[in-house]
Amino acid sequence: LSQAQRTAGRDAGSYYDLGVSYKTGPWGVSLGYFSSTVSNGTGIADSDIEIISLDAAYDVAPGWELTGALHFGEAENMNGTAVPVKNDGTALIFTNIFTF
Repeated sequence: LSQAQRTAGRDAGSYYDLGVSYKTGPWGVSLGYFSSTVSNGTGIADSDIEIISLDAAYDVAPGWELTGALHFGEAENMNGTAVPVKNDGTALIFTNIFTF
């Protein structure tokens, strides 16, 4: 950050990330949460991001894992200006992982 940005009240921001997972036999699941915020300065709303993820995996056979993930994301004032832009998104991902 420049000195001018700091003087205007902007900061480098902060974040935290939490997660938990469990595996039994061929099954595995995990749940994660990420949150971040940046102060943009006087008169401008903070930029905030939150992401929630739910993941699952199944060992189909030795060297073959099938995985799925569902992620929800929300970004508020992602452009960091006086006219905030909000964006929400959802992602559903399936993958096959092969190891030799």
